Amino acid sequence: MALTAGCGSGPAGSAASPTPAAGPYSFANFNCLPKDAVKDAGKTVIYDLAKPAAGEDDFAHDYTVECIKMVTQLPEAVYTQMIQTTALQGRQSADWEVDVAALQSTMAKASLPPMHDATISASWTYHPDNGLDVIFTVKKWGSAAG
Repeated sequence: MALTAGCGSGPAGSAASPTPAAGPYSFANFNCLPKDAVKDAGKTVIYDLAKPAAGEDDFAHDYTVECIKMVTQLPEAVYTQMIQTTALQGRQSADWEVDVAALQSTMAKASLPPMHDATISASWTYHPDNGLDVIFTVKKWGSAAG
């Protein structure tokens, strides 16, 4: 599922406008993420990747999962580890880098503010009753300490 529309933070500036300085990578900049999943002023996303929340349909859930995978640049190896986690394994975790220039290229139709590259940290648990609960956190920002 390709996502491009609805993932920006607002209208693009005019060509004559100076480019604003890059700020920290923030989940709050992506409209395709559910607002109630974004926490800690945009530093955290908490979401069940395995099953829809109460009242959420399958399409909305799948859209959100694809959005999360895209905006975090979730490596396929880590995603595979997540979906293969069993209840007996306890909390698992992984870290990886986000290349914001590549992300902005992928999301060419979205208007994203300039952001620093970031390190994303994910931790997750799986339980048959609760699903695959994942916490994504911005661990550090490019040249800005996090």
